[in-house]
Amino acid sequence: MGKYRVGNAGGGTFLIDKEGKILLIQLTAEEVKSCLDKFIDYVLYIFTL
Repeated sequence: MGKYRVGNAGGGTFLIDKEGKILLIQLTAEEVKSCLDKFIDYVLYIFTL
């Protein structure tokens, strides 16, 4: 298995933040939704301050 759990694959799926930090590797749709939900909750919290 390779560094990012993609083995001998031709590529992989990654979710990367604006600083270039890898947040998720080989993610599912549910993982993307969960991450985006957390981000949206955070943004809405900031706007209510």
